[in-house]
Amino acid sequence: MKRRFFSYFTASLLFACLCAIYMNVIVDDGPVRARALETLRTTADCGEKCKLDAFHGERNIVQERMEYDVAGKGHWVVICRRQFLIAGDHWCRATGGLVPEKP
Repeated sequence: MKRRFFSYFTASLLFACLCAIYMNVIVDDGPVRARALETLRTTADCGEKCKLDAFHGERNIVQERMEYDVAGKGHWVVICRRQFLIAGDHWCRATGGLVPEKP
């Protein structure tokens, strides 16, 4: 009985990991990047006038991390995650900006 439960649990866990890899790494991330850019423009308070100097992005099973250099606004990091690991909408959070000069 224990062995059967362990086998089902292991198979279920493997299936969940494969689904997470497919949903978060393999599938086209165009909508996520669009949401990240929208979040960046809102947080940096530059709207459509944001001039992006550089971009770098990474994806993994848990999150998508995008780094932007925005002219006149500094370096920004936007992290997007799903509500749940394999389901739900993405939410994004932006942090960064210009570092204030020391007096």
